[in-house]
Amino acid sequence: MKKLTPEKLQQIAERSVWIFDNDGVFTNKKEHKTIMYSMVGAYRALCKSVGITSRFEQTRTFAKMRKWFKSVPIGDGKLRIGSTAAYFFTHYNTNFKTLGETFAAKLKFSHLKSFDAETIEKFEHICKTRKVAVMSNGFEQQVTSIWHKKGIDHLIHNGSVALFDVSQLVDTQNVVHPKPSTESFEIVCSKLNIHPNDIAFFDDTGENVEKAEALGMVVVQMHADETTAIEKVISKLAEIA
Repeated sequence: MKKLTPEKLQQIAERSVWIFDNDGVFTNKKEHKTIMYSMVGAYRALCKSVGITSRFEQTRTFAKMRKWFKSVPIGDGKLRIGSTAAYFFTHYNTNFKTLGETFAAKLKFSHLKSFDAETIEKFEHICKTRKVAVMSNGFEQQVTSIWHKKGIDHLIHNGSVALFDVSQLVDTQNVVHPKPSTESFEIVCSKLNIHPNDIAFFDDTGENVEKAEALGMVVVQMHADETTAIEKVISKLAEIA
């Protein structure tokens, strides 16, 4: 993460809505890697849930997904959680709740450590003074599981933080638009009834940050390369909230 300069903090302070990515922001590098390592099992569980049981057919399904991603405007066309969710949602008789429960059940969250009491208190303060949202290509169950382990899921449950998981990134034609598609940001802005110029956006993925900035948002690219990255950001933001 680039240093949060006084100028950048001032820009953030002037925005009334602060939107955070989930996995790559609220977990450090070690935590994030462990979750990513469990993704393969989660993908296979999705296949099994729709009747694709053999490893051979599951591999063929992955190949079909990649081919489909290239033919439709789904995110950036890469094999990501959001684009995978879009594929299963579009091609099989299932829904996001079922997909999310199946997927999250195979992910490993037990190694995540809670924020300390001071960090939680500061984040609660931020949520009282700013409109805060989390925007994720993952499923609701995945987001809330991470926030539960971090000790802050009550902020989602009590409405202090608006949650936009992949099931929310759907347009009026029932087409899923994961990040970093322009549509994903437009959908969230529409639901929040806010202009991109009034948003500060925090994400670890370069493509997401670039697209958000192009729309007029103030952006902060996070890198989960240390155990206290998000804690330091929360501390800085609490001072200007």
